[in-house]
Formats: sequence, C-alpha cells, structure tokens
Amino acid sequence: MKAALSPRVLLLSLFLFCLSVYSGYRSGDTEAALALMRTLGQTLSPLREMGTLSLLAVIFLNNSVKALLIILLGFIPFLFPAGFVILNGFILGVVVNQAVAQRGIAYTLLALLPHGILELAAILLAAALGLQIGFTSVAALAGKKTQLGRQYKLSLALYLKFVLPTLLLAATIETLVGTYVLRPA
Repeated sequence: MKAALSPRVLLLSLFLFCLSVYSGYRSGDTEAALALMRTLGQTLSPLREMGTLSLLAVIFLNNSVKALLIILLGFIPFLFPAGFVILNGFILGVVVNQAVAQRGIAYTLLALLPHGILELAAILLAAALGLQIGFTSVAALAGKKTQLGRQYKLSLALYLKFVLPTLLLAATIETLVGTYVLRPA
C-alpha cells in the first residue's frame, strides 16, 4: 500500500509556495500590491477590536477550515491546493515586502516567525495532502487502479493528528505575540 503522502508532493507544495512568495515580494511595491495591502487592511481591521480568545478562535477556525477544504477539494485536480498555496504565498510576499519597508526586518521576523513556521508547515502539509488526492484522482480518471477513498481517509487522519494541533498552537502564538509583544507603543 502506498503512503498517504509522497515526499515529492510535499516538495511540490513547498516549491509553489516559495516561488509565489518570491513573486509577491518582488511585486510588493507595485500599485497593484499597494491596492492589495489596502484591501487586506480594511478586511482585517475588525480583528483589531477583538479580545484575545475571540481572535485566537477566529484565526484557528479560519486556518483549520481552509486547510480542511484544500484537502477535501483536492479531487478537483490541483485547483484548490495549488491555487491556495500560490495565492497565499504571493500575498505573504507582498506583506513581507511592505512590512520590511515600513517596520524593518527585525520587526517583520518577530511578527511572522514565531507562529509562521508552524502555520506554514501545517498549511503546506494540508496542501500537499490535497495535491496527493488530486494526483490520485487523475490516475483514477486515466483508468489506473487507485485507492482514492483510502487516500482521503489517510489524509484526514493526518489532518486531525498533525494539521489541527499545529494550527491551534500557531494561532495561540500568533495571538499572544500580536497582543503582548507587538502591540503598538
């Protein structure tokens, strides 16, 4: 029996993410990127008014639902898992470009790294699981014998065992760092 996740698929997920972060960073000072930043600021501004526990819950639920959807919708070959990774990598690249320009590298690293490493690992794992389901779906459409149901079962088990707990820890760190370490002076 095949494993739930091929290392090549995990590397593909990481490659797509890194390429899109680079692309977003390089585009970070264009008018389109600045418009994206304004839109993000408006969209996320209500979060600034939330209490710590409410904010933690919103961040965790947002990330966990998205991670679950990119796994579940992986059967639509590559659209959701790859699209999610590429879009979010690009947005992160733009945000990093702007944050470094406005606040410097130290602040940007402090704001992103404590939770970002964990969140990124969990999301990339979920995206890779979705991509693996996409590859399995394509193989099934090509007439090859596959175990798509088993792939879903194993992927969801990894989601419950690794992705969810990691996203909860990342949301906790993000909320605490944002609330107590990076609060405006």
